[in-house]
Amino acid sequence: MSRILDKMMIIMVEGLVSALILYFFAKNFSQIIQILKELFSRINLSKIVLRGK
Repeated sequence: MSRILDKMMIIMVEGLVSALILYFFAKNFSQIIQILKELFSRINLSKIVLRGK
């Protein structure tokens, strides 16, 4: 169980870091939202949550 949480934390941290980097390169708000949507679809958060339960 702790391993799954660790993986989720790492994914979240990586996502936040990449989002911050992308924010500085592309300060256009709509672009940031589009990039974040792509990141979340690639990560497939729903699958991770289902496996955690």
